[in-house]
Amino acid sequence: METAGNFFQVLGMMAVLGSAAIVFVTTVRWIAGKYNNRIVFALQMLVFFSLTFGFDHYILEWFSLSAFAEDVGRVIATLWWLSLAFLCNAVLKVVVWDGILAERGESTVPRLLTDFVAAFIYLIAIMVVLHFVYGEPITAIAATSGAAAFIIGYSAQSTLGELFAGISLNLSRSFKRGDTIEIDGVVGRVDDVNWRSVSLYEYVSDATVIYPNSAVASSEFSNISRPARRVRGQLDFTAEFSSPPDLVTRAVREMLRESRFILRDPTANVFVKGTSEGGIEYGVLYFFAKFEDRFVAKDEAMQAVWAAFKKHDIQAGIMHREFGPGSRFDQFGWPSRHKVLETRGGAGTALSRSPLFEGVSGEDLESLAAVAERHEIAPPDMTLKCGDAGGSMFVLGEGRVGIVLPHEGYSDFIALELEPGDVFGVSSLFNGSRRGSSVQGLWFSVTFELKLADLEPVLDKNPELRKRIETLISDRDAEYERRRKAHAVDMEHKAQLRRKQKIMSGLSGKIGEFFLAGKLKSLFGSSDTATHETVMEAAMAATALVAIADGIVEDEERAQVISTFDELDLLRHVDTGKGLDRFDEFCDGVSEDREKGIETALLSIRQVASDKASSELILGICIAVSAADGEVEEPEEEMIVRIREALNLSVEENDS
Repeated sequence: METAGNFFQVLGMMAVLGSAAIVFVTTVRWIAGKYNNRIVFALQMLVFFSLTFGFDHYILEWFSLSAFAEDVGRVIATLWWLSLAFLCNAVLKVVVWDGILAERGESTVPRLLTDFVAAFIYLIAIMVVLHFVYGEPITAIAATSGAAAFIIGYSAQSTLGELFAGISLNLSRSFKRGDTIEIDGVVGRVDDVNWRSVSLYEYVSDATVIYPNSAVASSEFSNISRPARRVRGQLDFTAEFSSPPDLVTRAVREMLRESRFILRDPTANVFVKGTSEGGIEYGVLYFFAKFEDRFVAKDEAMQAVWAAFKKHDIQAGIMHREFGPGSRFDQFGWPSRHKVLETRGGAGTALSRSPLFEGVSGEDLESLAAVAERHEIAPPDMTLKCGDAGGSMFVLGEGRVGIVLPHEGYSDFIALELEPGDVFGVSSLFNGSRRGSSVQGLWFSVTFELKLADLEPVLDKNPELRKRIETLISDRDAEYERRRKAHAVDMEHKAQLRRKQKIMSGLSGKIGEFFLAGKLKSLFGSSDTATHETVMEAAMAATALVAIADGIVEDEERAQVISTFDELDLLRHVDTGKGLDRFDEFCDGVSEDREKGIETALLSIRQVASDKASSELILGICIAVSAADGEVEEPEEEMIVRIREALNLSVEENDS
């Protein structure tokens, strides 16, 4: 037994001295500012006091101080409970205050609140010590403390409620900055989510609306941006019982096929809702790209319904009137749209207004006006479609139309917008070929068609008119080709932006998870992943290389990089000033000595190459930065290849 006792004395002494040495070194480094891992430090102290408490009896026997065992045990137990309180506060600070509720590397929670929570935790630890260590009755203390806590808690219940509601919203990830949500009938874009409130930019009033976190957390709200960014709209209308429902739904659906703001995929749905005294009620469900387009999309849907009614002579249930000439507008003495147009002049006025027919005699213009065929276009309908038979041209009398060009590999687009007096359809006038473009009504428009057979006598008498038409054909073809090239560039640019948004949407969440996971792993002092400082150093080095790949970083390009960081929520996890300073230092290094600067940056990047998760994160950030302006240039692609090689990632991992 004596041998065993001596063994435990020696073992206890070694364990306590070893842990004491670790705590001492860590404390010195902490005071010197060279160590800031609160959680590991707290765990070290907790382990030290646990070992000391467990072996204090043997250690005191070693020094023949057993008489003081009880007092020493109480002191050690007290320090153990205080160390536990310190650990709880460290976890709160790292994971919650400076983690979940941090913005741009800085805590958004007031210092007063964090100090209050810390003091409350220490107060509980002291009460536990008084009762369980010293055996003191704490009824009076608990009552007093409880009363004080009640008063303070009651006074700060609103603040505490907002705080915990903010934590709940952040953890649930029901929405994020940039999403469009609807709360209590108010629709707006989420501009900010902090510990106290949610800020919405309301589209309708052009104002910022502030909602307390508790109000948002306890309310039902809709995230319009999820699961897809597109927005749904609905328009209701009524047609008389005399109009077949099948005809009504098909007619409106047909008009919406040529829509500009309403998405064609998914297609709009027209359906019967029921009946009323006015007639059969219908609904149109349609989608548009972004919430800001809601008014123009609804306007387009209404115009499509109007155009369908007019084209197919469908009678509206509202006031039991029909659209078009001979409608019941006349019974009330209201001029119809057609009469208004007629008072502005017919084909003769349109021809005389056109610069193309300048110099043609009045007699010839009258002869053309007599044979011109009148057409009306209600947007978004088309008067000509690509592939239609040629052999005629059109003069725009009233309204506005768009020339829609097909573009192989890309979407159709409006290349030109024409005004009264302009002509179209001339490209296939002389050769009788099929139409190479479509013409869509942008406003309610009136056009006049002139067939080649009717034009020939006038062309024979006016050779200059023929030359002007041929010149117009040549100029239009050249303009169309130029517009196609510009459209291709624009579509590629938008495709790059979509790819960027896809990268950003996936990467932003990964960044938050990465840094939060790192903070949680620090609970156990895990060393299998790169430190945050190393990762941020590598991220700034990599993004600097991408930004300066073309030789210089302009102020506008630097602003784009910072904007990308902000969109990715990257600056939330670091000291903003320090991170951007390192970015500038790497850029300056490359500017002064390109190869040396690049190698210095690559050296920082290689520091995280052994950690695949960190490497993939940095590569994703580089790709997002390279697509910041919607276009990835060749020097940037080459630099990304070098960064990928420095991170030991394959091409497949780059693509993913």
